[in-house]
Amino acid sequence: MNRKKVILSILMMFFLIAVGFVLPHLFKEKRGEKPASSAPTKEETTDTEQSSNKTALTFLDFSALQNFFSKGQIETLRQELQTYLTDTGNSSITSVQFLADKTTYPNASDIGFSFRLSDDSVLPVYYSSSIGRFFYGEERTPGTEEIKTYEQQTDENLPVLTTEEIELLPEGGYDDTKETEPEKQPSDHKTTTEAEEVQP
Repeated sequence: MNRKKVILSILMMFFLIAVGFVLPHLFKEKRGEKPASSAPTKEETTDTEQSSNKTALTFLDFSALQNFFSKGQIETLRQELQTYLTDTGNSSITSVQFLADKTTYPNASDIGFSFRLSDDSVLPVYYSSSIGRFFYGEERTPGTEEIKTYEQQTDENLPVLTTEEIELLPEGGYDDTKETEPEKQPSDHKTTTEAEEVQP
């Protein structure tokens, strides 16, 4: 009986996995969406060409963002800001200025940034450090869905050390003090043994 249960459970697992891959594909086709692996259509390519022909945004005071993010994350923010403004119909915006003094911390894992647009409106942008994504506007529209991996910055000038070598290094960056003998001072005083002797 146990052998039959094991075989049935394996077959059920394969069936569920197959359903998990096939059904979403069928639903996408039924709704008129194309699968993600297909090539872009002619309409999509003309849309991307038109958006690339538009004037680029001018980003002001974005150097202050280096206190919060790496250069790769700032570049992602720039791209997502441009996409968000285009998607929301704000294609007339020509500049975005970072307002460093308006930075807020709504909770332990989020940072709220404010950006002044060229039409003098203020766009709030939130960064969730727990998931590493930007959210735009009061409605907190998420940026791109793709997961980005940023290259870890390293300094090639630093020596390569093993754990044992690191443990032997002094703490605090100061050299260990050397053991030296205390200097002998001339003794005008009686030694401790003489001072301890009590005369009757």
